[in-house]
Amino acid sequence: MKTKELIDLLNQEVDRHREELLRIREDLHRIPELAFREFFTTDYIENYLVELPGISSYRVSDTGLVAELTSETFGKRLAIRADIDGLPVTEETGLAFSSEHPGQMHACGHDGHMAALLIAAKILSQHRHLLKGSLRFLFQPAEEVGKGANLFISKGVLQDVDYLFGLHLWTPLATSLVGVNEGALMAAGDFFDIVIKGKGGHGAMPQETIDPIVIGANLITSLQTIVSRNLAPIKTGVVSVTSLHGGNSYNVIPESLTLKGTLRALSLTDMEFLYGKIESLTHDICQAYGGKGVVTFASRPEAYPLINNPYYAKKIKKGLQAGLMEAKSREIEPTLAGDDFSQYSKTGVSSCYVFVGSGGLTKDYPHHHPKFNVSPASIVTAAKTYLHAVRLTNMVESDDERAG
Repeated sequence: MKTKELIDLLNQEVDRHREELLRIREDLHRIPELAFREFFTTDYIENYLVELPGISSYRVSDTGLVAELTSETFGKRLAIRADIDGLPVTEETGLAFSSEHPGQMHACGHDGHMAALLIAAKILSQHRHLLKGSLRFLFQPAEEVGKGANLFISKGVLQDVDYLFGLHLWTPLATSLVGVNEGALMAAGDFFDIVIKGKGGHGAMPQETIDPIVIGANLITSLQTIVSRNLAPIKTGVVSVTSLHGGNSYNVIPESLTLKGTLRALSLTDMEFLYGKIESLTHDICQAYGGKGVVTFASRPEAYPLINNPYYAKKIKKGLQAGLMEAKSREIEPTLAGDDFSQYSKTGVSSCYVFVGSGGLTKDYPHHHPKFNVSPASIVTAAKTYLHAVRLTNMVESDDERAG
């Protein structure tokens, strides 16, 4: 089939399945579940896939699953990933299909990712005579805590994979756009805990204490100089203290204080620099006041930036420009947000991750907000984006859009 005919077919098929696509998204939005607890979600995905001809699925852990679709024609193996977990957020959208699980919400668009990939899988199963090679669908748990990708990798999901593709619905980008970057797209990210140990006592006799709150105040201010006064201005990084806890009384200076926060950078070199400065500042400032500071990081040394394969990303960008009639594909600046898709890309498999714009004309709430929502049109574009990624490596017989 000629490329133009194939493009038209794929786009028309998604449009034909639009109502089902949005219904699936609503179903999944109602049942958000936290990392490694996505039991109802996994059951839903499994029950949907079992009805699709030519597709077999299997679980590699208690939650999340992998599905395979193999053609009769030799070709590449493409893996396509959608994340499936929700967030510990109480929904305030007022949507008719709001979360039925108290304190849990799909506040990052993962419901849309799953719905788009399920419809893409259905369309591909119905047109598997047009395929070559094989497809592996990864419905991955626990992205929000940064552990699902490593679990899947340990279970061998990248075995014999030639290409890997993923996407994220992205409200900072207009619904009419798909953002592609031919290098670093998302930051390496990690979380830190700092426990400051002092000497507690009466609030009226601070001279008898080593006040961890005063130490913490000094440390918080100093941590903000790591990026602004220590990292070169042409580089990008962030250190944010997001939680402070110590004491529970008006007149008692506590024994200890705990700080929590995050650090992000677009390169491993800069990430290591941030790690080192957080450790040294904590040690030196606490020591200067007579206290002690202990720093722990959640992911070091696993933290890694999400870096697209330049060749594959260029092919994806060109292919999406040709394939998405209602959306435009363009180069996008990297973000300091993170995604554990980076764990797949660091293995060396040719991978590409894109942002599918979901911003609207009215006020948008940011990802992880209780009123976060994605536009229906963006979910349609996401399904088409998945299909056109398949077209480039596993459907087009001979075309200069082909990625290998």
